[in-house]
Amino acid sequence: MRRSAARRWCWLLALLAAGCAEVVAEPQSPAPARQLVPVPICLVPLSPDASSKPLPPADYWSLLWPAFARRAEQLDARDRDCAGRQPLAPWSGLALPLRPLPAAATVTRSSDDLEIIWLPAAAEAEQRPIGLLALGRRRERRLEVYALGVHEGSPQRTRFNWQRLGSRLVISALESCGSDAPEGCEASLSLYLARRGRLSQLGTLPLARQLRTPAATRGGAPSEYHFHATLKYRPDGIHLQEQLSVRDRSRELRRSDLERVLTLRGDRLMESEPSLWQQTLAELAAPPR
Repeated sequence: MRRSAARRWCWLLALLAAGCAEVVAEPQSPAPARQLVPVPICLVPLSPDASSKPLPPADYWSLLWPAFARRAEQLDARDRDCAGRQPLAPWSGLALPLRPLPAAATVTRSSDDLEIIWLPAAAEAEQRPIGLLALGRRRERRLEVYALGVHEGSPQRTRFNWQRLGSRLVISALESCGSDAPEGCEASLSLYLARRGRLSQLGTLPLARQLRTPAATRGGAPSEYHFHATLKYRPDGIHLQEQLSVRDRSRELRRSDLERVLTLRGDRLMESEPSLWQQTLAELAAPPR
């Protein structure tokens, strides 16, 4: 009896041990956590005053571009950023040197203290500015920089924001047309993926376009094409609602609508179908039938 009772206890303990082993979770890969919580590529010390109050946007030049001198009128495009890279090297062959535009620098702060920093520069007054784009956050007495890239755009018309597509972080640069914008202003949205310390450009989406063609083009085709698009960020991707209006001088002749989806796969945006604007340009470029 004692032996059978002992055997029963052994079986019971074995079953309990097996049941407990089933609920032990396997160690998970740290990759998802790293995507949600960026890893700094630069740690820049801040003074006590700078860590306790917002910094003027122009002050980020010396933090992100170590060779920058506040009184300097020129940038050496071959200099390195705080991560030791040369993001402006492709512009080192310009006929005129790049000049920093400290007054046009921008910092966009979000509710969780993330900062999107853009430091534009230009070689000529008429040139479209290009500059260092950074994603960072100030913590106590240091600036943590998570990703760096380059953006080209209008300082007066560009607004930055960030969104999450699943576990990926995407920076958006919206270049809009205000009431004082020149005729024919083109609105667009540039998207940058934060990955491995870089802000890699995913592409630029047209949001507003206008095209005029001669009255005799394509056998008397309408002379004005007006394109407009709005977008929403959703868990499965970027949803675009596009509209194209074709007009002559007195009336609207045709209207087209399209809803399409852009899905992030790896490091690329995959579109469900080409935009109405791309289709229109291809149609106008095709030889008449």
